[in-house]
Order: sequence, then C-alpha cells, then structure tokens
Amino acid sequence: MATEEKGIEKLYSIQELVQMGIGSRSKIDRLVKAGKLKKIKIGFSARFRESDIKSFIGGLEAI
Repeated sequence: MATEEKGIEKLYSIQELVQMGIGSRSKIDRLVKAGKLKKIKIGFSARFRESDIKSFIGGLEAI
C-alpha cells in the first residue's frame, strides 16, 4: 500500500533538504524562524513534512 493511502506522510531531515537544493543549514534555519517553512521536532531532531516542502517550493517566484 502506498504511504498516501495510509495517511503517513514522508518526513525529511535538514540534510535531505540541503541535498535537494533548498538551501544551506543556516538558510533553512532562517526560513523556519521567518515562518516560511514549518519543522516538526522528534526528540532532538527536526523533520519537515513533504507537503510543507512542496508548499514552500510552490510559493517561490520564478526568475
């Protein structure tokens, strides 16, 4: 069964966002502090929902 069917959403680490080209670790921290990207705390680690990442990317202006 696909993850969407079960209602479980993929979560990404900061390192994965860096590898995707979202920005550096410090840039991602600034986006979180500015309220442009939402993070979820799981223990001592931060994770980001796939839907939040897609919303953020969708809101970017093309140059």
